[in-house]
Amino acid sequence: MAQRWVTLTSNLALEAASGSSYAFGVYSDQIKDICKFSQDEIQTVGSVGNIGLYLSVIAGLVYDRYGPFVTTLVGIVLLTSGYVAMWAGASGKITNTVGAMSFYAFVWSNGSAWYDTVAVATNIRNFPNDRGRITGLLKSVFGLSASIITIVYSSYFKSTDAGAAIDILIFTAIMTASCGLIGLFSTKLVPPSLTLPIPDGELLFITLSMAALGLLSVYVLIIAILEDKGTFSERTDWPALVLIPIVALQCVLLVPAYRHMRTSSNKGDNIDNVDARVSERSPLLREEDTADLLEGSSSTDDAENSEATDDAESSEQIVSYGSSFADIVKDTKFWVLSLVTLFGTGAGLTMINNIAQQVKALRGRDFDENADANLYVVVISVANCCGRLFWGFCTDKYTSVNRAGWLTIVTASMTSAMAVAAFSDLNLLIFGSAWVGLSYGGYWAIMPSILADMYGTKWFAVAYSVVSLFPALGSYLLSAVLTGRLYDKNVEEGDTECYGQKCFEEAFLVISGMCLFGTALGMLLTYQTNQIAK
Repeated sequence: MAQRWVTLTSNLALEAASGSSYAFGVYSDQIKDICKFSQDEIQTVGSVGNIGLYLSVIAGLVYDRYGPFVTTLVGIVLLTSGYVAMWAGASGKITNTVGAMSFYAFVWSNGSAWYDTVAVATNIRNFPNDRGRITGLLKSVFGLSASIITIVYSSYFKSTDAGAAIDILIFTAIMTASCGLIGLFSTKLVPPSLTLPIPDGELLFITLSMAALGLLSVYVLIIAILEDKGTFSERTDWPALVLIPIVALQCVLLVPAYRHMRTSSNKGDNIDNVDARVSERSPLLREEDTADLLEGSSSTDDAENSEATDDAESSEQIVSYGSSFADIVKDTKFWVLSLVTLFGTGAGLTMINNIAQQVKALRGRDFDENADANLYVVVISVANCCGRLFWGFCTDKYTSVNRAGWLTIVTASMTSAMAVAAFSDLNLLIFGSAWVGLSYGGYWAIMPSILADMYGTKWFAVAYSVVSLFPALGSYLLSAVLTGRLYDKNVEEGDTECYGQKCFEEAFLVISGMCLFGTALGMLLTYQTNQIAK
């Protein structure tokens, strides 16, 4: 059992590296100036990067066929080469046209998708009875990663010299490669008989890890507020103390691994207080789908002995179970889940993509771009992180509501949040953006667990990759098409920008209505999964 804790700890590093793709906005202005791009051109670079982040189907296929080692290795190559190429392009060492820079962004963002596939798919299998907590923990690190990189950028790379500022790209290349190497040699799938629910005594360490992330979120928010008020007039090192709770988080999760290594000869210690939790959530898989799982987990003692050998590292010993991919895509529940994800995450991404423009519209013509927008961005990021923790914890703790029911609650929350954002002034927008971030984070904590509950782990990575395409589709339809066109409609004659609450009010109300429809679909999915459980 020690190996799955080591894997979880190393996969937090993978998620931290994977989330670096959200930090593009930190240095995009410098790239825009150096490469002499227009605003539309730099947005094209960022949009292509978003496509790469969510286009993870190939990563899922590779993971299901070759396992975590090969998938992580490909991620390392893509991330490192992509960031180095973008640095070289911005530095004028290689081609830096819009097409070339977009390609570099696609490469490193797609590498992020490979890391994320490894982390989610591996831990969904290693912790099948605690998927909500574990997925929430992993995804919260992903969501907070951009804020951490922003603090590092402010501490060490922020400069009036645009050439010096883009050195953050080299730092990110080194950081993501280092995290990848940690995951490459530490990520292992464990046999099914070692995937018992986390004992009550060890749940404390998950709680402490969540507390460390909460502390990190508060710290990031405080730094953002101080920077917004101009407290840091010169480069300073102390914001980089953000590394302390990160190290604490890693150490806390290694404690259970250490305990298991010390007590590996005592078979009974690892299964106390878990029998009741095994039966808390009714399985959603059909009986024939779980036959392989039951066969593979017939002997806990044999598996415990194999943990001390290298045999457990062999992919042939890992039993995958569940529906075939053909059965998954034929199932209406899969597409209902995908549509709920499209509406909810599309709404969240619309808010994230347009927050700077919304602040500018509400601020008016005297808008100071360096003062207001960054604070709102960090508020959304921190709320996003907290949402992934909170909703993931709820799905495992309060099992009287199944996970599809919790997804419905999250979608109803997003419906209300977008309505609040539609009528917000600058002060209320802080609350509205935090609410949107909190709701958006819930999708990434709950959706992977629902997939595993319904279809098992045999084709989980591919199924997860397919559903992950829907946020990109939602972002394009709701943000670029709907919100963009309604924004342009409200621009007054003679102006190039829209000012006032009207700029986003209509679009956000339409999106809120779409989320209401998504809530109805979530209720249908809840009913369908409850029927299966019965």
